[in-house]
Amino acid sequence: MQVEGSAKPVYFSALDGIRGLALLAVMYEHLVVDKGWFINLHFGALGVGIFFVLSGFLIGNILIQQRYQKDVTNEPTKNILKVFYIRRSLRIFPVYYLLLLVMLLLGLPHYIYNYAEWYATYTANFKLIIDKFTVWPTSHFWTLSIEEQFYLVFPLLLFLTPAKNILKLIVGFIVAGVVSRMILHFQYNYFYDYFTLSAFDYFGFGLLLAYMRIHDIKLPYPSILLLLFLCLYIHLNFPIVDHKGKSFLLKTLPIFSIIFSLILYKSITDWKDSKILNNGVLRYTGKISYGMYLYHPFVPYIRKYFIEISDTYLALTIDVCLVYAIATLSFYAIEKPLNNLKGRFVY
Repeated sequence: MQVEGSAKPVYFSALDGIRGLALLAVMYEHLVVDKGWFINLHFGALGVGIFFVLSGFLIGNILIQQRYQKDVTNEPTKNILKVFYIRRSLRIFPVYYLLLLVMLLLGLPHYIYNYAEWYATYTANFKLIIDKFTVWPTSHFWTLSIEEQFYLVFPLLLFLTPAKNILKLIVGFIVAGVVSRMILHFQYNYFYDYFTLSAFDYFGFGLLLAYMRIHDIKLPYPSILLLLFLCLYIHLNFPIVDHKGKSFLLKTLPIFSIIFSLILYKSITDWKDSKILNNGVLRYTGKISYGMYLYHPFVPYIRKYFIEISDTYLALTIDVCLVYAIATLSFYAIEKPLNNLKGRFVY
């Protein structure tokens, strides 16, 4: 089978901008909306969805090509997976477990000892489903748990799947996400989103984009498709025409995952040279976004121990600056040096 593209990790500068926007959406939710400040627009879930689609796309570009090449080179599957998991571990685990260790040593937040095993095993999403309530400032750990579970499941399934059936596997991920939400919607209400399978259509559409890129498949009329699905979202989300099934359809159909995948597709095609997405601040935010995502809920939580600021705008400004500063220090002192070690483990 002739496959287009390189087996090296794909890089588009505009995706750093997309990642930056997604991170800022999450921060807006947690640092602004949750405090009742300013405009009450819930962008956090949108940012998380974009992160999931991005993960599917980036991981898919690497592993799907490796899967095809395996049939040519006969490279043992265990060698490929070993390299993949080592590289992922170097990128994700160090600062996460360092943060968890600091929380345990300080005994903060007050509930940490009751949740530590869930955080340590990347199963925090299941704890939230069981308890049916979120805990602050570690509630965002559920998304990291789902990502790790995806990283564990997808590579194994991919290399057990014949190359000719990879597209069927990807479609299976998308269907699993939709069906999962439909089944769990009524029983778990809001908390069904925390179940791993409920996010699989986001990863699946990211994988589909990677599959299309590898096979050089172009999407016809992406702008029109994006506009149509945005209109569908507006129709279902706003009471222009109301009916009982609107909420169910909005929460269970893969509307968001399709919209995010279309935005991602545009970002690597028509918008790849966009001045907005290639803006230096956005790209830098995307570059250090992992640390910012990890640390941002803790900054106002810890800052209040040292100084209480009554001025809303001043408090928000200081907190955002602190998030950037801490994430920058984390990136250059810990993440980047360890990430450079990935050069020793190549596919």
